[in-house]
Amino acid sequence: MPQFSENQFLNFNEQDFINDPFFQDWIIHPTPETDLFWMNFLKTHPEKSQTIGAARYFLQNVHFEDEQLDDSYVHQHYLEHLRQVQSDKKRAVRWLNAKVIQRSVAVAAILAGVILVISILFPANRASLEKVMVATKFGEIKKVSLPDGTDIVLNAHSSVSFSKNWDGKKPREIWLNGEAFINVAHLNDGKGDIKPFERFLVYGEGFTIEVLGTSFDIRQRRGKTEVVLQTGKIKLTLKDSDSTIFMLPGDIVSYVPAEEKVVKSKTIPENYSGWKEKKLLLNNPTLEEIAHYLEDNYGKKIIIEDQKIRKKKIEGLIPLDNLNDALFIVSTVLNTNIEQKNSEILIRSK
Repeated sequence: MPQFSENQFLNFNEQDFINDPFFQDWIIHPTPETDLFWMNFLKTHPEKSQTIGAARYFLQNVHFEDEQLDDSYVHQHYLEHLRQVQSDKKRAVRWLNAKVIQRSVAVAAILAGVILVISILFPANRASLEKVMVATKFGEIKKVSLPDGTDIVLNAHSSVSFSKNWDGKKPREIWLNGEAFINVAHLNDGKGDIKPFERFLVYGEGFTIEVLGTSFDIRQRRGKTEVVLQTGKIKLTLKDSDSTIFMLPGDIVSYVPAEEKVVKSKTIPENYSGWKEKKLLLNNPTLEEIAHYLEDNYGKKIIIEDQKIRKKKIEGLIPLDNLNDALFIVSTVLNTNIEQKNSEILIRSK
């Protein structure tokens, strides 16, 4: 995938998104890579959600005809239909503007030379191609139910994307960024071969997880992925390391792509999913690790001014009902002063 910067889309309006080939390609032929890019963009710039949603809806209801066309034909075709629309004002048909159609030809290698035409009578089979994206804000937790009955609890500052309708023929697929607890609906009775629609695939940055019926926690933060299996069995495939790991309940796999580092060990899986009940139960965490977790979930910059207290540890539960409660526990247990300045929080020894 070509490299794109989020900054180039900051001033886009609805028409700009509709005209953009990279945005068009994401809507029409989404991939795990483009899903991750746009999920990250929406998390960083939630003010663009409405604009992107409108452009997304516009492009998702496009008709496709697989024809190889040159620019002159496309332009002529567009003008002809424009004349028809202008001659009958009561016709409820909307056409993409010429700029969009002409630009679609420029990306014909990707879009297979399609003519983009929109009407209010959308074909029923387009519904199966529509995608749903659910994202959470800082400090927010959401529950998501998938079409097959799978339940997802999405942690703060995270997102998940999936097809709106699952046809029972292809594998079930979701794209995740951030942290989530997933309880997968079990479709196979164990008496026969696994059918395509019984497979459940989770795509993240640099990894794929395949499951049948299981529950597990995935955390992707700060260039590190952690997978903790609570029940069942999963197969974890790491893209960069080209390795496959089979996990059993109680297993935790930590993966840092930049360092090509993979560590598999045992843990208490319930501790890693405690955030669902607004509880932080990390394994013997240092103050630095706790600060990172709070930063990721509440969007505040936490600065530990004294190096000597960075490695101090807090045992037991830290409530996560809100950021102030968590900071109060940190201050009380470690005997520190906490000062908030705008978006920054300073922690220092008393």
